[in-house]
Amino acid sequence: FAAKRGPITEQDIRILSAFGRQAAAAIGSERRRLQIEVTQELVFRMQSSLQDEAQILQWIAHWLVDDLGYVGAMVAPYESDDSLPVYAMYVDPQCASSAQIEQWERQVSQFTDHPVSISDRNVARVYVQQDPYSHNLSVRAAATGAPVTSNELYDLLRPIVPLAAKPIVHAIQQSLDICQVIAVPFFLEAHNGERVHRELYGNLFAATRSRTFRPSEIALLRAVGQQAAIGLHNARLYHRAREQRQAAQLFSRMAFNASRSVHALSNHLSVLRMHLTLLERLPPAERDALLTEKSPQVQARVEAAANLLSTLRAPWQQVSDEATDVNDCLRGALNRAFNDREGTLVAVTLDLTDTPLPVQLAPEMLTEAFRVIINNAIDAIPPQDSAKGKLRLRTWLEEEAIHITIEDNGSGIRPEHLRRIFDIGWTTKETGIGFGLFWTKDYIEGLGGAIKVESQVGEGTRFTLTLPLSANISSSASG
Repeated sequence: FAAKRGPITEQDIRILSAFGRQAAAAIGSERRRLQIEVTQELVFRMQSSLQDEAQILQWIAHWLVDDLGYVGAMVAPYESDDSLPVYAMYVDPQCASSAQIEQWERQVSQFTDHPVSISDRNVARVYVQQDPYSHNLSVRAAATGAPVTSNELYDLLRPIVPLAAKPIVHAIQQSLDICQVIAVPFFLEAHNGERVHRELYGNLFAATRSRTFRPSEIALLRAVGQQAAIGLHNARLYHRAREQRQAAQLFSRMAFNASRSVHALSNHLSVLRMHLTLLERLPPAERDALLTEKSPQVQARVEAAANLLSTLRAPWQQVSDEATDVNDCLRGALNRAFNDREGTLVAVTLDLTDTPLPVQLAPEMLTEAFRVIINNAIDAIPPQDSAKGKLRLRTWLEEEAIHITIEDNGSGIRPEHLRRIFDIGWTTKETGIGFGLFWTKDYIEGLGGAIKVESQVGEGTRFTLTLPLSANISSSASG
């Protein structure tokens, strides 16, 4: 809305319309950024608790209510007997207490021969392939492979709750101010040549006070569902794994794509935020010209950010191993780090072997591990001293192992911080999340390698990494 003392001209309308489009794009991007932030916490929790399937499901239920603001939520994993039992259920305590829920269950139980419960998995259980359950919201979602909504809470409870108790369920729905419920199935896909097999892992449910679930909400719930499927899949793999390292390697591979997507999304959002700040400071006459000039680039950033958000629905696709040159990965990591920091004047010394250093692994993942360390090295050099900053990358082959050092002359790391830099969630950066070095160490050790750090405050820091040569490569090298 705008008010003007004089007539509103066509030029005014064009400027306001262009600014409105930019504002809409910025609002949408900011909402996606907030969704990424709250989703990150859930993803990291699931990654750090691979062995605890029940805890993962309970986190999801609480997250849907506490962070996304739904009235209530449930999660039901798919079991081998073709059932979907409710393993996790949570209702906003401000809407209904545990005592109130138990009272409602007793009221409904008066209409049937057996007790009714929405929290007891032995009672709150439906069967996907059995006819009596075909109209249940959960079964319909599993059968169609897509989210299903209903304006009736009863559709989520049938036939566990008899039809005669439907008026009571309707009254409960009104007292909770629930307008709509949704069932979201989650799957994992397995590729066999050109054929794709979708394996059902479960359903999640949410109840909202809004008149309807918006498309963006449904997209986010589907993304959460995929995270739940991955979390369940990982937990089950963990229990089957005989060695802890097998699970750690799998964890590193799965975390890689999600971490890279979030990093790229943050870059897009930073550019959009800078663009909006510039618009706010420009006189009205100059805004139109800037909007006309920059709109295609800004729109491209918004679309790229939206695409990155959509990848969270399937963030951890399998990363394939291949013969990889360690030196190439170092050069690639260096280029990426400096591309993110235009104008940085740090002097770089490359002391790499003349011949390739081949290993069998995923090159993108090794490059990302190097980039994390290089980024920290550049960040350790104060901006006012960047012209004096030095970064040295060195590789050599010794005792059937590849050795890599990444060394800077930055501010160094305090002794009390040095022992914590690989801990998940620990960081000294205001915008950091404490994941990069944790992931890097886990990944390098998962390859059978090692990583150590040495640092002196005011003098600099050196990271030293070792990677074993694969058997076939080392034998040919020694021959």
